[in-house]
Amino acid sequence: MLKSKKKDKENKEKVDKPVKNDTKKEKKGEDILDQNNPEESIIPSIQADATNASTSKEAPPVAPLKRTCYGGGPAVPHKERRPSLSRFSISNNRKLEQLPNIIDVPAADREHLFIQKLRQCSVVFDFGKDVFDASKLNDMEVKRATLNELIDYVSRNRQVLTDNIYPEACSMFAVNVFRILPPTTTPPGVEYDPDEDEPGLEAAWPHLQLVYQFFLKILESPDFIPTVAKKHFSQQFVLRILDIMDTEDPRERDYLKATLHRIYGKLLNLRPFIRKNINNLFYTFIYETERHNGIAEFLEIFGSIINGFSVPLKEEHKTFLLRVLVPLHKAKHLSVYHPQLAYCIVQFIEKDPLLTGPIISGLLKYWPKVRSPKEVAERALFYFNNDYLMNLISENTEVILPIIFPALHKHSKTHWNKTIHGLIYNALKSLMELNQRQFDECTRNYQKLRDTEKESRIQKEELWEKIEIAARANPTWSEVKPMFADDLSKSYDRLSIFYEEEEQENGTESNFAIDKAPTPIKKDNSFTQSSIPADVAPVDAPSDMADDAPPHSLVTRCAAEFFGLVVFVFIGTTQALGAAPVPVLNAALAHGLVIFILIAAFGHLSGGHFNPAVTVGIAAVGRISPIDAVCYIASQLSGGFFGSLLAKIVLGDSFIRLGFGATVFGANVAWYQGLVAEAFCTFVLVQTVLMTAVDTPGNSLAPLAIGLAVAADILAIGPLTGASMNPARSFGPNIVATMFHSDRLVKHFWSLHYIYYLGPILGAVVAALLFRVFYAREARILK
Repeated sequence: MLKSKKKDKENKEKVDKPVKNDTKKEKKGEDILDQNNPEESIIPSIQADATNASTSKEAPPVAPLKRTCYGGGPAVPHKERRPSLSRFSISNNRKLEQLPNIIDVPAADREHLFIQKLRQCSVVFDFGKDVFDASKLNDMEVKRATLNELIDYVSRNRQVLTDNIYPEACSMFAVNVFRILPPTTTPPGVEYDPDEDEPGLEAAWPHLQLVYQFFLKILESPDFIPTVAKKHFSQQFVLRILDIMDTEDPRERDYLKATLHRIYGKLLNLRPFIRKNINNLFYTFIYETERHNGIAEFLEIFGSIINGFSVPLKEEHKTFLLRVLVPLHKAKHLSVYHPQLAYCIVQFIEKDPLLTGPIISGLLKYWPKVRSPKEVAERALFYFNNDYLMNLISENTEVILPIIFPALHKHSKTHWNKTIHGLIYNALKSLMELNQRQFDECTRNYQKLRDTEKESRIQKEELWEKIEIAARANPTWSEVKPMFADDLSKSYDRLSIFYEEEEQENGTESNFAIDKAPTPIKKDNSFTQSSIPADVAPVDAPSDMADDAPPHSLVTRCAAEFFGLVVFVFIGTTQALGAAPVPVLNAALAHGLVIFILIAAFGHLSGGHFNPAVTVGIAAVGRISPIDAVCYIASQLSGGFFGSLLAKIVLGDSFIRLGFGATVFGANVAWYQGLVAEAFCTFVLVQTVLMTAVDTPGNSLAPLAIGLAVAADILAIGPLTGASMNPARSFGPNIVATMFHSDRLVKHFWSLHYIYYLGPILGAVVAALLFRVFYAREARILK
């Protein structure tokens, strides 16, 4: 008896092990060879090979659902998971006796004892009441121990599945599993949302889990003979399994998925029936209820089935794709089963690339326009950052550009999300760089189309006004007017919507007339603000220094930033020669003048940042891409280093006397005082850049204003922190000083060096946020 209890404890530990999610092991299983159906000759099976099946101690692999999290909105508290009670056929006689272990009896008596134990496990307990009845607890434990023994017996022994075992095993499985599912946990009148509602867990799971594991061991056993077993696996048996798949308990759905998949792989005669009935469930879900808990599991099964379809695909398979899989995208709770659905779609495309067109057309047809979680404009625009896709577009600009240009142009202003405006603007810039001539032609054609539509609308409006005037002159107008009131109201609503879109897209108030000539297009290859029509420029796509983003390559722009920092740091260091301590006025004039000259000279190449903090601020308002910003900052830091190194070579020992040109704290200045000073003055500098160069492109006074801002900031905090406001300006001298000197002074430089990075970055980010919130959201256009 002690030995039996010990074995029961070990089996319980094996069963209670956490289930591993290893879908790759399923794909490594043996292929299911179907000679009668060559189209499915390579369907991967979840079935493990005979050796692994005999030694495996793990439960079937679980594929937990991947749920897409859409941010925004306050957190919604989840309801606690409560156990759900299905309506089982409770056995009247639930008194069980402890039978001897099968392996302890002679071989001739084992089959009879096996059947006795199966019938003993067919006794169903009421977990809603029996768990509180002390007299029933021992019987429930007997059933649990018996199930564990049967699992171990089938796993470790061969030649145990005789002809008499199949009906008893199927009967035991049916009695325990097939039942009336409990009602949904969602209260009446409340919409079901699987993303928010916690599923109800089956209270009878301690016994159900063992029943599933035993039945799976039967199906996985090398002794399983399909020709003998198929008469006990009827179509009605499969239908009941499909019905139970709607359970809310995800644990049970995982076992049902594995069970159904193994039945599909073992019993070839049931394959068409299984596919047909799963299709019927799909149709019911798509076109009627939009409510079923097992859609993800069904799609996972179909993923392996589709993988085995032979090429070329049959028409029935293409019909399944277009009438079942594609329409599944329209469901409200797509995120619950989207990974499995995407896998099935990709399998079809890999087998027949020509299906790409019908799939995309179907997605455009079924994809909703007004459901917030399915808004994909931002993700779609990210395609323009893909080099492979842009190469394809560049090879076919004559065909692709006229197709996508109108949509980009229209939504560059009318889309409700400001971030989308900037992404569209960047996409238009990329397309223009690919083919300037074609871009200009598309712009002219689009403007002509808009003018034609506007003229047509005006003509229709005038015609209806004439009709209404003529109708009012009719003596019977007062009698028939109520009949046409709704139609007239709808007509006016449509016209008002059209003119509102006109105002948003053109940035002007509509006066129901063509009052604006098309914007002229530049014929050269330089990319400036006027190269794109003014009504395309989005509010959140501000311009950079002096002009719009240049057409020059990233290497050219980074080289301009690098050279500018070399000059800036070199002059900022050498101007102090001959004066100790350095007069603050000299430093302010030197730095202010040199930044004025550099912006005026190189602004048309790189935008004239010459400061990592300025680059961060301009990137934060969406003016340059994050990748370009990183390259700019790397070039600026490198320029600061080489500028300081050049100063060391030219000045020699005087470089040490000048304090290596480093920015250091004044006497009795605390770290937090320096941080606030650097952050505030950088805020002033970046705000000046945004308002004079970004908000008003083409402003010839922008370089002067920025230079004066630098000079004013140095006069204000030069005695406190050295007035860096530029991480590259502080980075270069400190690196050079560390390379050639290692005394206590150099160590002092590094002790508070982080202030010259953190302070300017904070100031730049605050300036960018202020610009976006209080200025860039205004209705005016950044021209």
